[in-house]
Amino acid sequence: MADEVYSRVGAAIRSRRDSIGLTQSSLAGMTGLKRTSITNIESGGQAILLHQLIEVARALGTDVAELLSDAEGIAPPPRAA
Repeated sequence: MADEVYSRVGAAIRSRRDSIGLTQSSLAGMTGLKRTSITNIESGGQAILLHQLIEVARALGTDVAELLSDAEGIAPPPRAA
């Protein structure tokens, strides 16, 4: 089950990154991670630590809850106005 969770989170990160036109190298530079780590996280081959997930979400202009909701395949909660 853990592997599936990491795969889904990685796919949500990749989807968001692609949707805003950011390269893996750019995301790596913004988060302090290596590009190979971004590649491995997006493929589900590497676990992402909580502090890394927070940094990635910030760099992607979103929040952790949205990435996790996307990973679960459910719509994120509406944002307060």
